[in-house]
Amino acid sequence: MAQSTEAAPEVPPRPECGVCHIDVTAAWQTSTHALAFLDSSFQNNWRRQGVDSRCLECHTTGFVPRTGQFQHQGVTCAACHGETPVTHPAEPVEIQSDEQMCAGCHPTTINEWERSEHSAQFVCSDCHQTHPQTLKAESSEALCTNCHTEARTDYAHTSHPETICADCHWHRSAANPDHPITGELLATGHDSLVEASTCSDCHANLDETWVINISSTQVVPESTSEAHSDTPTAPPVTTNTPEFFYVGFGGFIGTLLGALVVFLILELVRRK
Repeated sequence: MAQSTEAAPEVPPRPECGVCHIDVTAAWQTSTHALAFLDSSFQNNWRRQGVDSRCLECHTTGFVPRTGQFQHQGVTCAACHGETPVTHPAEPVEIQSDEQMCAGCHPTTINEWERSEHSAQFVCSDCHQTHPQTLKAESSEALCTNCHTEARTDYAHTSHPETICADCHWHRSAANPDHPITGELLATGHDSLVEASTCSDCHANLDETWVINISSTQVVPESTSEAHSDTPTAPPVTTNTPEFFYVGFGGFIGTLLGALVVFLILELVRRK
C-alpha cells in the first residue's frame, strides 16, 4: 500500500503573548518581575559578587544550571505559566495561582506566610495583583482594613496612633541588608507577628527609665480576647537598676530579721 507523500499541514507560528494579551503585558512590563534581570541595582550587585549564575534561577526565565544559559531576561510569562502549548489558543495556557508557584523564588516569604493566620484563608493572589505585583488596594492600610474593620482599643494600638498596620505587623528589620552579596533572602513580615525587634528598632534610643515608666502605666486588657496574641502586653523590664537592687536587698534583710525573731521565740519556749 503506497504511503501518501502529502506533507502534514504546518501549525502556524503562535504570536507572542503581548499580541493578544495587551492589557496583561502592559501591566507586567514595568513590574519587579519584568525588570528582575535588567534592573540596574541587580546588575551592579550581580557584577560585584562575580556574576554568580545561581542568581539567574530567579532573575531570568528558562535558566539551565548545567550550561548557565537562559531563555529570557527577567520573569516572563513562561516562568509562571509554563511553555505555551503549540496549538494555543485552541489549547489554553495553564493558570497557576497557588502559593507553590511563588515559593520557588520567594521561599522566605512563603515560610512566613505559612506561620501566619492568613495562610488558613488566603493565597498570594488574594492580596497581590499577579501581573503588576502591586497590592489589590490603594495602600497597605486599606488592604488590612478591608478585612479588619473593627478599631482596636488595646494599649498597643491606641498608644501608636501615628503608625499603620504594616509598621508593626509587617516590620522588616535591617539585620541583614546584604541579599545582593550573600543571596540570603530577607524577612518580609508576612507572618504578621510583632516581634521584639519591632519595638526595639523604633525605641532603641529610649533608656531604662522609659521601660519602667511604660510598664507601670501599661493598660492590660481585661481578657485575652481583647488583645492580639502576638502583641506583648508590656515591654520587658530590666533588673540592672538601683531600684531593683534596693528592693532585693530589702527583701534579704527582712528575711534575716524574720528568721532571727523565730529563733528567739523558739529559744524562749525551750527554756520554759
